[in-house]
Amino acid sequence: MGNGVKVDGVSKIYKGEGVKTHALLNVTAEFQEGECVSVGGPSLILKFILHNL
Repeated sequence: MGNGVKVDGVSKIYKGEGVKTHALLNVTAEFQEGECVSVGGPSLILKFILHNL
């Protein structure tokens, strides 16, 4: 891979009051420099997590 970002097997679990919420489960993605990427979904959590990697 050249210049860019690669995530491999990323998971994020939020824990609260006896409940585990799997926001991401084993996500793999690769983004090349200069590539335009759109992330969509019903909530902002995926976009927020990817932004903060």
